[in-house]
Amino acid sequence: MRLDQLSVMLRPRDPWEATDLGIALWRRHFGAIMRAWLGLSLPVLALLSAFAWSIDALWLAFLMMWWLKPWFDRVPLFVLSRAVFGSVPTTLQTLRARELYRPGLFAWLSWRRLHPARSLLLPVDLLEGVGGARRAARAAVLLRAVGAQSLGLVCAFAAIEFALLVSVFVVCLMFVPTEFLTVKARALWSTMFQSPPRWAQLLTLCVYWTSASLVEPIYVAAGFGLYLNRRTQLEAWDIELVFRRLAARARALAEVAAALLPAALLCAALAGVATPARAADKPPPPTITPAQLLGESARPPDPRFERALDKAYADPALARSRKFTHWVLRTDAKQREQAPEPMPDWLKAIGWILAAIAEYGLWGLAAVLLLLLLWRLPRWLPWVKRQLRSEAELPQVQEEALPEALPLPDDVPGAVRALWSAGRQRDALALLYRAGVERLAARLELSFPPGATEADCLRRARRLEDEAARASFTQVVRTWQRAAYARQFPDDESFDALLSGWSQRFPVAA
Repeated sequence: MRLDQLSVMLRPRDPWEATDLGIALWRRHFGAIMRAWLGLSLPVLALLSAFAWSIDALWLAFLMMWWLKPWFDRVPLFVLSRAVFGSVPTTLQTLRARELYRPGLFAWLSWRRLHPARSLLLPVDLLEGVGGARRAARAAVLLRAVGAQSLGLVCAFAAIEFALLVSVFVVCLMFVPTEFLTVKARALWSTMFQSPPRWAQLLTLCVYWTSASLVEPIYVAAGFGLYLNRRTQLEAWDIELVFRRLAARARALAEVAAALLPAALLCAALAGVATPARAADKPPPPTITPAQLLGESARPPDPRFERALDKAYADPALARSRKFTHWVLRTDAKQREQAPEPMPDWLKAIGWILAAIAEYGLWGLAAVLLLLLLWRLPRWLPWVKRQLRSEAELPQVQEEALPEALPLPDDVPGAVRALWSAGRQRDALALLYRAGVERLAARLELSFPPGATEADCLRRARRLEDEAARASFTQVVRTWQRAAYARQFPDDESFDALLSGWSQRFPVAA
């Protein structure tokens, strides 16, 4: 690996800062990544859509496009792994690269498909090419410090992808007028999700592929940034680069010195020939001390400077030793010196069996369920088709026109008393309430809006100057509310008092 050709500045970074580095690389090489991504994923989308359309199971195309994501992820990873060393591959070079098809692809499309740290561990297979126990050890070392961040990347980018998918349908509803929003939302739900036709399923599949194409390369780039930062921490790439620069500088200085050495020897020889013989009798030039060279006197330094220097060296930030406090196991010295007893072989075997069951048991169960699904698919698929095609018969909605309000009788108190005597208490109070509203509107010389509530009528009644009339109307409204909503009717004596009071306060209809 030619670290001196790296196009990024390597240094130990915080894990989230490392993901920012990967996203910055994605922005720089966006064109190369998206051209190769479209060149691989778009034909696969077309083939899967055609196959699913032919068998009338477009949901299968959704499932396969989601399942093949680890294969598509190799495209941005391959481009970034070459671009970070200064050589951006072309689209044809990316699609022809063997790294897209061979190392570890089957594993990532089978038992490793649901691994939460795919963006971090995919470079181990694609770039390092290790396998077996070495790969497991390598993955454990990489996940030791950034396992939580890799899981956070999966959750964050899955939420972003889902938000993009939903936002496309929400944007369509944003252009619908408010009065038609409920009807259009129900129509959109019925067309796209409840009983979607083929064109709606194909449109949803294209929207999903678009959202995945926008989000998935960023997710892979963020994981690649984590991978670069983790290897920088483990293998000290930044220190190695510094040493390589120092070595290159030393070689350059050596080459310059080798080129100037013959000229320096020639000048020295010419100076020795041209020097007179009497020059040897001259006294040697005076020796210049460093203090004289720097313009300092021979007197001792100022004591204040010495005290300031001692105070600076006493600062804990410049100390060469630090004090740490940590917890240790409280055991005797003899117990610490004794070597631990070896674990029995039978116990090791039991532990290995339990670990294997815990690690591979769930994957084995998932494989068995997948094989069962594939085995029963020919028998289940016709049933699924029938269920999708059958539409539930909705009951007929019965629509009835509301009866028009009848005009008030000439003798309202007599009509109300007749209804009360016939046992129709609710109808009697309703007629009294309606007559009170109309006579209130006539007295105030204003009209009530359609659908005015009892509270609206009470607020209008506050404009009456006659306090007794206002109290009588309020009593009529409250009695009607208790009868309409709580089925609490007054007795005959209270009803006669209510009706006589109302007749006195509102004697004439409009």
